[in-house]
Amino acid sequence: MSKDISQLVPDLRVMLQDALEEATAAVHEELWKESPWWSGQFANSWEVLPGKRSIKPNIASADNTQGGKGSYPGVTIPASPGLKGYSIGNRTKYRLSAMDVKPPHELGRRAPTFRTKSGKPVKLSAPRYWYDNYLNTGIRDTIETTIANVFRRYS
Repeated sequence: MSKDISQLVPDLRVMLQDALEEATAAVHEELWKESPWWSGQFANSWEVLPGKRSIKPNIASADNTQGGKGSYPGVTIPASPGLKGYSIGNRTKYRLSAMDVKPPHELGRRAPTFRTKSGKPVKLSAPRYWYDNYLNTGIRDTIETTIANVFRRYS
């Protein structure tokens, strides 16, 4: 059954908005999975905001209690009127160290001498340069796969 051509643009906007929201949610989940997870604080601090915005670091210090991430908490994707896109960022103040962008600081992340309170050496929970690797390979695959799946649903 054919549709009226006047419905093409509104249908395309709905399809693009769905693709944008689903790709954002998929990237958020991948970042959560790939993140270091000593206590789960860093991995659980990824935030999604509509538009091109800066994510301010507002979580002060690392929680040194080992506990892991637990289950993926999911994400609520806010409305982004006019297909303006989304920004994803981490809210921890130590994010640059955890993402291997800046050398380790007093937390000792990636330092061979960092130990737990009981004296046991810390086992790294993410490979070195995990964030760069994800940005250079993983994010593209995640976005392409998600968008292709959304477009298939509409065809």
